[in-house]
Amino acid sequence: MISKLKNLLLTEGVFPEMNLESRKGGAGPIGSYLILENSVVNFRINRESRVRLMKDEGEYSLIFQDTRIPVRIPERPKFYDERLGELPMWMIARRHGRDVLASTVLQRCHMKELG
Repeated sequence: MISKLKNLLLTEGVFPEMNLESRKGGAGPIGSYLILENSVVNFRINRESRVRLMKDEGEYSLIFQDTRIPVRIPERPKFYDERLGELPMWMIARRHGRDVLASTVLQRCHMKELG
């Protein structure tokens, strides 16, 4: 069941029943991620998904086929609120998982410039 659920999260996404911070695009994965059975799973926000994300008394759960599966949603990193000069840190470096930090040095596409 967990393997099927991970596959659905990756391919179909999740319908969160609350506001959830997510990436709209850019380098790296879009959407958000959660921790399911101690592994990180990325997902996109999809209002038509068969998998729902609920929050009840501070605890998160996925609801799939009438089964409740406990998950964890990592807190927003505190460094996102910091600034480096004029830029907010969330524009300079993004957390892409439980222990992955990514930074984009160059945000232009060489191939696009070639036509």
